[in-house]
Amino acid sequence: MSVLRDFCSAAVDLDRLPCGLDRCAGHSRGLYYAVGFMDQLPESVDQDILENRIILAIKTIREASGCTLHGAIDLFAQRYEELRRDRPADFQISREEYGRGLYS
Repeated sequence: MSVLRDFCSAAVDLDRLPCGLDRCAGHSRGLYYAVGFMDQLPESVDQDILENRIILAIKTIREASGCTLHGAIDLFAQRYEELRRDRPADFQISREEYGRGLYS
């Protein structure tokens, strides 16, 4: 079993990282931040996130990474926050309206 200590505050079992990621840049509230992983996702993921196509974005993340649904949701949430921070003007709707009508 591989264990990672690079940037995480505690040892993390690699088998438990979402999507089989091999590196962790840190974690907060249970979300693991993949180093360089977001760059490997299809460009359509960002466009789907920006245009409030949440289910399609999560589906594409799962297909591209082979991760579990839970892992894909975690990665979606991380990418959403990165895009809100780096490209706020590209969103068509406000943070409050985003995901409205999506029930899970």
